[in-house]
Amino acid sequence: MLQVKKNLHVFIILIGLVLVFSNCAKTGKVYWVYYNQTQCADKWGAYTNNEDLKIKITEYFDSKGIEVYDIEIFANGTADTCLDCTCKTGKRIKMKVRKKDLDEVKQEGFYE
Repeated sequence: MLQVKKNLHVFIILIGLVLVFSNCAKTGKVYWVYYNQTQCADKWGAYTNNEDLKIKITEYFDSKGIEVYDIEIFANGTADTCLDCTCKTGKRIKMKVRKKDLDEVKQEGFYE
């Protein structure tokens, strides 16, 4: 009976390791991309705060079949002094995506 429990523990550990490594293989390499936020020309629409902005961006890219692994928002840029929709706010969006999605997110205005 003791040997069966020991074998079961080893089996569970092996299954866990297989799942972890298969998940890593599935996701492949991920890269950070950046976007300079605009006054109102961003495709994901209006937001109420940074957490809401992260949700809107994630939903936007989910609708395009692009998985977003992480998003960070920084207010480290200089805002444009104009009021046009395409004027920059000074906020920079940092987003982590898979390598295979780089070309498509670059078409959305992100850069490496």
